[in-house]
Amino acid sequence: MTETSHRLKESTVQTGNERGVKMTERRWPKTWAKRIRQGFKHLPLAVLKFLVNLGTLPYYRMFQFYTYQPIILIAAYTSSPGKLHKVLYHLDRWRTRKLSELQFISIGSAILAAATIGSFSWSAIVDAYWLASAFWYSSLILSILGILLAAQQVAVLQLLGKPPTRVHGGCSEKAGVRRFLPLILTEVRPRGSRTDAVCDSDSVGEWRPRWKMVFIWQCPSMFLSYSVCFFLAGLTLFVCTPLIRGDKWNTASDIAVVYLATGAFAGPIFVFASFWIYHYVDLDHESRDIPETETDAEMLREYDRLHF
Repeated sequence: MTETSHRLKESTVQTGNERGVKMTERRWPKTWAKRIRQGFKHLPLAVLKFLVNLGTLPYYRMFQFYTYQPIILIAAYTSSPGKLHKVLYHLDRWRTRKLSELQFISIGSAILAAATIGSFSWSAIVDAYWLASAFWYSSLILSILGILLAAQQVAVLQLLGKPPTRVHGGCSEKAGVRRFLPLILTEVRPRGSRTDAVCDSDSVGEWRPRWKMVFIWQCPSMFLSYSVCFFLAGLTLFVCTPLIRGDKWNTASDIAVVYLATGAFAGPIFVFASFWIYHYVDLDHESRDIPETETDAEMLREYDRLHF
């Protein structure tokens, strides 16, 4: 009886295992099909993120530090009840950072435009490879547009003034916050009527990033960064004209070789320094007098998970 029971038990276990394997084999195609569908669903967003990262590569850190992350944080905190003080804090910090960035861009673009104009006075420019002049003209126009656009944005921020840093329950203070938010966000879910949304002590409504404004606020940095790239490309072509045309080796060829060697040495150092100078910057800096249960980095990750 014992042996018979043991065999019956083994047979039952084996039958159960076979059924489990068959069920797994049946579910496997459905599971992978579901994963493939989800992958295709997120493919356009992944491609868009890749293109954004590629396009902002020359000024990626500035884009993240001065424009993208502050705007995403402000949008994330508007979606969280009881976080109005964080909205005010990050809104004021974004304005301060943006003014500092625009001031730097104005000075940098002016210096670069002067350098480009001075380059056209070189007598050898007449014999240089034609793309050198084309890149320098492109650099000049981008520098000028960067100066003008930075001036416009500074004027807008100065016109609006500083946002309130503390909320004491007054409608005028929340109205001041809502006056700033459309510059970077678009409202998707107002809390009650417009008056209620303004006077609600706990929220200013739910907002999400206004992507055209994200693009506009990063334009001065984009113009300056690509202006620098065009200027350096033009300078490289100008110096390397003898090598490009395959002229007989002369002093200009020696200069081109030394120039390329210097660029090969200094370029990686510049990239290395540019990366690490921002690496230890605390982008998750918190206001010292505001106790928090979650960090800005956690809020960013949660917002990305829910909306992207």
